[in-house]
Amino acid sequence: MSRIEDEVCEKIKSRSDIGKAKYGTNMERTDLSNLEWLNHLQEELMDGAVYAQKVMEKINTLANAWVIFGYDGSMAGCIIRFIPEPDDPTEYFTSISGEEREEFIERYDDGGWEAREPGEWNLSCMKLSTLLKGWL
Repeated sequence: MSRIEDEVCEKIKSRSDIGKAKYGTNMERTDLSNLEWLNHLQEELMDGAVYAQKVMEKINTLANAWVIFGYDGSMAGCIIRFIPEPDDPTEYFTSISGEEREEFIERYDDGGWEAREPGEWNLSCMKLSTLLKGWL
């Protein structure tokens, strides 16, 4: 068997031990009808659907978060910040002013951007799902 199958077997054994301690019996019990067994299964599957929905919502929230990341010009400092919506990259400039800033900004259709202030910093703003490309 694979490592994953071995882990599942260990979990089944652990669940069996917990069930024995909690209910004082195991799956070889004979006091439940087929309908009662099906009812237990249905309850477990409904719980599983609720757990799946919760995790799906958490992943969706995370995937739609925006992240700003980059470094300062000395390469000594790393910047990572999560934000609910992409912000305006022009607010990060200190030595370049006005319309000149736009030539150092690349804007994307989804609202993300990359910007740099030469000799000072490089920053990117993108959805976490874009950054992780399929991992969520």
